Amino acid sequence: MPRCARGADLPFACKGGVCATCKCKVVRGEVAMAANYSLEADELAAGYVLSCQALPTSGDVVVDFDARGDGMSELLITRHNRVLQLTLNRPQARNALNNALLEQIAEALESAAADASISVCVISGNPRYFAAGADLNEMAEKRSARHLRRSASPSVGAD
Repeated sequence: MPRCARGADLPFACKGGVCATCKCKVVRGEVAMAANYSLEADELAAGYVLSCQALPTSGDVVVDFDARGDGMSELLITRHNRVLQLTLNRPQARNALNNALLEQIAEALESAAADASISVCVISGNPRYFAAGADLNEMAEKRSARHLRRSASPSVGAD
């Protein structure tokens, strides 16, 4: 994988602006793309870029490779020199920890542990909430699904 000047590993396939494997959303800062053969005008207007073609035109640049359709990610990852900051971003659920968020945190921490240029990882929440704990709604849904699987028995009927 290519490495940016700050040491982050970035996804890529073609490195030519064609495949969009490296599509990400600019969360903060500004970039200019050298080439673009895959993003549509509406994607560009929404702030998406190709990281393999993006060159920073402002100080700190933060991009989100996990941006959902609503432009939000449950984990924002920012790097400032040797400090990696992970910000929980589920304000609608008071940053409750669901499986997807826990997996993203684990992946980010594993990557940071393997990167000698990162000295500190800081995990934070938004200004109102750090984390409400486990996502009880997700746990209840999974418990209900397990119960249905255990209690469901096929029935065969004939007229």
